[in-house]
Amino acid sequence: MAFFEANQWDMPSHWDFNFFTNKVEMERESFLDLLLNRAVSERLPLDLLFKPLRNEEYVERELSLNKARPEIRRSILRLYALRIDMNCFLITGGAIKVTARMQEAQHTNLELIRLNQARDYLAEQGITDVYLFQASFNFR
Repeated sequence: MAFFEANQWDMPSHWDFNFFTNKVEMERESFLDLLLNRAVSERLPLDLLFKPLRNEEYVERELSLNKARPEIRRSILRLYALRIDMNCFLITGGAIKVTARMQEAQHTNLELIRLNQARDYLAEQGITDVYLFQASFNFR
């Protein structure tokens, strides 16, 4: 309720609290199914779940900004991640996105800033692929 009240001016005028909460709950269930059931049990490649934040940004071997969302038309739930390598993503945050551009709402603009800061940090450390990422953070 607090999110709806704080961000209601960003939302389409025909949305009300009940519509909003039902939409978020439906998308949450779809997202959990997509991430847990299909990605884990069916071993669905993460590259199919996460798409470039901007289409022109897709690069095969470089850090890139990515998003994931439920397979629902006009979905508002998002996970934001850095693509470290094929099927390897570092999730930096998530949001309820109700505006066309991330910069138009304070909470999604903050997620964009976090994505860029994480990408810049990894690039400054020379971490450009999954092997350097694992070695730098002692993942095995």
